[in-house]
Formats: sequence, C-alpha cells, structure tokens
Amino acid sequence: MAKDNKQVKEEAQMMEFETWYAQREKAIPAHHHKEILKADFGGQGLKGMATIADFDKALNRYGVTLG
Repeated sequence: MAKDNKQVKEEAQMMEFETWYAQREKAIPAHHHKEILKADFGGQGLKGMATIADFDKALNRYGVTLG
C-alpha cells in the first residue's frame, strides 16, 4: 500500500527516543520496558535523534513488530 505524503513526512521527522516512545507506548507490550529498549537502541547505534522509521526498525530488530 502506498504511503501518503503526510505519513512519509512524519516518518522523516527527527525526534528523541522519549518522544518516539510516547507515541508508540500503547502499541508495545508492557513487558518490554522503556529503559531496556532505550539501552538496546543505543547498542544498535541510535543515540540522540533519529526518525520514527529508524526507531521502528530498531524495535523490529529487538524482536517487537508493531501491528
């Protein structure tokens, strides 16, 4: 399915982990703790600012797929 311009623009927006997590928290199972995800993402090279798509890919590599 093709993405619309608004969705592409939102995915390209740079943000901090805390902002991304606040947007995705309800979609991530509760037993995946924020601090562990943040540490894992840092190990994957995501430190500081990244795009929504980058954080989502890191979450997928961690083993959680957003539905």
